[in-house]
Amino acid sequence: MTSYWKLLNKLETFFNAHIQVKKFGGEFREQMPNFSTLDERYPLVYVVPTSETSGMNTNVFTLDVYCVDIIQKDRANINTILSDTQLILNDLYLYYTDGNDLSIDIISDPTMTPLNNFDLDYVAGWVGTFTFEVNQYSVCEIPLEPIIPVTNECSCDPVTVQNSDGSYDVSVDCGDTLILPDTTYNVYLNSVLVATETAVTLANFDINIIWQ
Repeated sequence: MTSYWKLLNKLETFFNAHIQVKKFGGEFREQMPNFSTLDERYPLVYVVPTSETSGMNTNVFTLDVYCVDIIQKDRANINTILSDTQLILNDLYLYYTDGNDLSIDIISDPTMTPLNNFDLDYVAGWVGTFTFEVNQYSVCEIPLEPIIPVTNECSCDPVTVQNSDGSYDVSVDCGDTLILPDTTYNVYLNSVLVATETAVTLANFDINIIWQ
């Protein structure tokens, strides 16, 4: 168990097996009204991802899980809806806290909030915030082409840097750092003048510059 997709599939399997739940979906919150009105199958469960924290050994996903049902016109069933939908969400908590599936852990008690006249004003229920912990995957599973390691070893010839009046003259290897008191320098490679450089373009020779 390593990804959000696998976690979502686990939750879908659970709710599809739950006798009371008639429909399951998962997406961003603004898509829930479209999903709810596809048909009249209720109660439904809808999962919304809210955050993820990656660690060396585990991934932690926080999800908002909605469970709603249709309100009768006289609202005679409102308390039944609130009771049943809360129990459905609590079933999820109990299953992954005390059940046999050890691939997912719920690492904190969920917070549940009641919903009244929700979305299109004809459903009610609860939304619970659940935090799931799953195993992290190894670096060997990253889909990469082979990468040639980059080393910091330098293979260029020494470079001589001299200021315009010859009062400053120093030989450095690439990757070295120079402390320079002037603004423009003649650059020699193997005793041959190759450029007149400013501090910015001296970086082309792999030389780090510090100005006094």
